[in-house]
Amino acid sequence: MWETRFAQQGGALVVTLLLLVVLALMGVSAMRMSMFNARISTGAQLSAMTFHAAESSLAYTYDEVLDNSSPMLLILLDGTPVRRCQQATAPSSQGACAQTSRFDSRGLLQAQSRTVQTGVSPDLSLLEGAQLNGQQLLVPHRMEMAAEGKAPDFQVASYHVQEFHVKAMTDPGTLIAQSKNN
Repeated sequence: MWETRFAQQGGALVVTLLLLVVLALMGVSAMRMSMFNARISTGAQLSAMTFHAAESSLAYTYDEVLDNSSPMLLILLDGTPVRRCQQATAPSSQGACAQTSRFDSRGLLQAQSRTVQTGVSPDLSLLEGAQLNGQQLLVPHRMEMAAEGKAPDFQVASYHVQEFHVKAMTDPGTLIAQSKNN
């Protein structure tokens, strides 16, 4: 009788240890799954933040191109590409963003844009609205704007390109030269 009792006590210890190992493995698995889900949600949040930074850069630069008091349109019509860096402290600064420039107050994002005139619109339907104003012709010019929103610390970036037309006064002689080059 004593022998059976000691044998049963040892078996219970083995079963208990096996149950503890299974529970520990389940806990580790749940923790790994939780960390994986956290990485996915952080990636999705960073992707959305960089998307909105690039979109904000596009919107701000587009408004600046269309603003009559801004010299940006004249610079573009001369054929010079224009770079803008959107920052939290200043609405926009000329040139590319410096390494320390940040778009948001938390210091995570950078937003910048590059705008260039790609020529006079080849779409003749857009020229129907061209108007002669003295010695200048109001003509649609093709513009291309590329914006980048990025989170440099996390190596996540979002790029957006937008093409649009801007009607601007152009000398007819310049228009003929530009149309020959296109």
